[in-house]
Amino acid sequence: MQNYANTLCINCWQVKRYIDLYSVTSAFGFPDEDLQLVSELYTKAQESWSSSIITANTFNNDASSNVLPILRNQINVYSHFLEKVAELARSKWTEFDLTFMGIGLGVLFISLFLHIVAIMKVHRLFKSPCSHINNSWTLSRVLIPLLLVGIRANSFLSNSYILEEGKVANFFLATTAIISTQNAIIKGKIAVEEISFLMLNIVLRYSFEPILSKQNNLINNDIDPSILAVIAYEAFPIISMLLLAYLFYKRAYSLPSCETPTTFMFGALLSYLLLALHWVSESRVIEVPSLVQYIGKTIAPRTIYSIGFVLVLFAFVQAFLSSRSTFNDRRILAAFLAMMCAWSPTIIMLLGRQGPMVAFISLFGVWCIIRLQNLEQNYVDVVYGRSVMDLTSITQWNLLAVSLFFYSGHWCMFDGLRYGAAFIGFDNFNFLRQGALLALDTFGISHILPIFGLPILFFYEYSGEKQASSSLFGSLTQAFLIYGFETAATTTFALVSVAIHRRHLMVWGLFAPKFVFDAVGLILTDFFIFLASLYYF
Repeated sequence: MQNYANTLCINCWQVKRYIDLYSVTSAFGFPDEDLQLVSELYTKAQESWSSSIITANTFNNDASSNVLPILRNQINVYSHFLEKVAELARSKWTEFDLTFMGIGLGVLFISLFLHIVAIMKVHRLFKSPCSHINNSWTLSRVLIPLLLVGIRANSFLSNSYILEEGKVANFFLATTAIISTQNAIIKGKIAVEEISFLMLNIVLRYSFEPILSKQNNLINNDIDPSILAVIAYEAFPIISMLLLAYLFYKRAYSLPSCETPTTFMFGALLSYLLLALHWVSESRVIEVPSLVQYIGKTIAPRTIYSIGFVLVLFAFVQAFLSSRSTFNDRRILAAFLAMMCAWSPTIIMLLGRQGPMVAFISLFGVWCIIRLQNLEQNYVDVVYGRSVMDLTSITQWNLLAVSLFFYSGHWCMFDGLRYGAAFIGFDNFNFLRQGALLALDTFGISHILPIFGLPILFFYEYSGEKQASSSLFGSLTQAFLIYGFETAATTTFALVSVAIHRRHLMVWGLFAPKFVFDAVGLILTDFFIFLASLYYF
């Protein structure tokens, strides 16, 4: 007990010193009356300690029964001091309104319920009379995606899984690929799409460390890469950008059922060429004239921003001016191509030299998801449209977007924001302008492009018959609802985790930033789903 009392004495002195130093150095220190209370409690404890030592020294070892009450009293005094200081610190530093936290979580759970009601309502209204789906198909294409979404949402209760969120999302994406391959083996026919999708997940999985590790980045001055590596690092974005422009051009004009938006195609091609010029001007391998550097670093990015902004406005104006009677698959596909032409050059440029690689992986992943869905739909003999209850493709779409967010070098922490992207094309700071560019870089590949790109799930290869307008409307409506539901579900559990761990050691370093990113992401998801609905419908 004597040792315990001595330890408490040292601990109280440490706490008192910390409170004094914090009040002097912090801009938000304790009020004077609180400091006075702490000083009085500490003085009382020290006076009691001094008297306890004097009293204890008057007794010899045979009188331990007389010393024990004195030590117990001293321990109680020190414990009282520590409890009061802890209570004071909690009241000043961390104030949690559990009532409002409960109300907020209640609203989110109600919204999840309303999502489910709306999804089922749309399913009953627009269910295809030609579809005959057996129980095993329902288990595979409905329950398994819901199970994966639920497991991923619950993983946010662990700080370790939050740190590895990109790998977790990639793991679940690979799980859907493995299930698809298993089903193909059972059917006795494995398509190239299953193998391609598995290989894509392997590439994503083993690319996370070098992409996210600053030590493995070629830009890091601590690394001395070979000349071939530097040339490849410099040349790949330029060559791939030109190749992407060529493929985009050829693919768009090869779609017979599409009223190709020529204006948007021309704007996208011009932006891709300017983007290649921008990376040439930043090359460390070749000497670039100062005029070309100025054009590439300043004029080209600003021109790309302007083209993208004008194309987005023009796309919405064109959509609102079109007749409602033209709601069909050709108009939706043309609107999709126009929106991708408007957004993609700016987002790719903001992602930096890894942007083309992210774009190629995104396009390849989208191709695999669409092809796998078409193979599955052909297997169940759905003739008109797509089964609105097939959650697998939408879940894969969501998981791919999350994986690309982390693959492109982002993570859910404030130091994970790529602030340099906000200054591409600009040297001076403007809050609104740089804030908009930073938001595009952060949420472009994970929110904007996936949401506006959802309709492509329903337009890849046709059996020769066009989709009815009502079937198309029902499929797109439920696709947006399901995507919003999955995002809301993961965000809700992220909020549950931060509520449970509000006293956790990593609450401000990990759980709170994750809460902020998911909350902002959910708001943006709902906002862009609203815009996409207005645009396509």
